[in-house]
Amino acid sequence: MISRVLVRMLYLSTSRVFAWLLLLARSSAATDVEILILRQEVAVLRRHITPCPSWPDRALLACGARIYDCGFDLQVYGSGPIML
Repeated sequence: MISRVLVRMLYLSTSRVFAWLLLLARSSAATDVEILILRQEVAVLRRHITPCPSWPDRALLACGARIYDCGFDLQVYGSGPIML
């Protein structure tokens, strides 16, 4: 039981360290695009109690998602593209 917990803690620690290293290796442009996408999502959520983005919001999010470097999420989480 304790060994399983230690293995899990070691796995989580190393995955976090590698995630931080990948964040340091990202370009500032990718970080800026991610911040802009998150700001747009927050603005949409503040406007609506139940989020239903309009077509300009969807277009802006789709444009930002194409610019955003999805390779980071594939390497860290081992999953597909991020869900916006």
